[in-house]
Amino acid sequence: MQPNPLREKWASGARTFATTIVSGSSVIAQSMAAQAWDAIAIDVQHGAGGYDSAVAMIAACATSPTPIFVRVGSHDPAGIMRVLDAGALGIVCPAVESAAEAARFVGACRYAPAGYRSVGPLGALLRFGEDYVEQANAHVLTQAMIETRAGVERLDEILGTAGLDSIFVGPADLSLSHGWGHRFDAGRKEGLALVAMIAAKVRERGLVPAIHVVDPATVQTMLDIGYQHVVIANDLSLLARRTAELLARLGAR
Repeated sequence: MQPNPLREKWASGARTFATTIVSGSSVIAQSMAAQAWDAIAIDVQHGAGGYDSAVAMIAACATSPTPIFVRVGSHDPAGIMRVLDAGALGIVCPAVESAAEAARFVGACRYAPAGYRSVGPLGALLRFGEDYVEQANAHVLTQAMIETRAGVERLDEILGTAGLDSIFVGPADLSLSHGWGHRFDAGRKEGLALVAMIAAKVRERGLVPAIHVVDPATVQTMLDIGYQHVVIANDLSLLARRTAELLARLGAR
């Protein structure tokens, strides 16, 4: 099994960039994976597709070495294991709010003795080779989402979870849970201070701080306050933004 290039980049301290696929389209996912992204995240939680389309998208992306994450819909271990078996190299787990939830999540991503993932790698075996089961624990990446007040309050204990690689901040829900509305505003001092604090704590524990941004213009701000991995918008919003720019240049109304 070849090393996960994103894990290698993170270990070197490199800043990395990804986007999310919400369309459920394997054609768009394949096209995005062929670009210069460091990773692609398939969104099963909020996106248009479910397990079947995630499998199709993961398979389509096999034409590129780009690592594929899946943001699963819940902490359900069975759902996590199925997309890993399909060939995902990373899992984003939403709304992690305790060390127990973090440990359950990570355990579902690791074969014994490090975890309790069941053996049955369908697409993963075909893509990564016969030594997949022996090597997978070293290459699959685990991202726990911090996006609620409870998650922030228990961040220190969550960061102590063995096998956790990264904390992924969901700023929209985080903002909403603090009473600031669902649109995260980097210009709000207390909001920016909160996500900066999370990044600092994550770095102190040797994990990778990651965050989602809706507006590409805020990427540099997130890098400046310590985020190493930035997930930018999604396939449909990037398409709409580029289309609007094109039409504006053409003078369309």
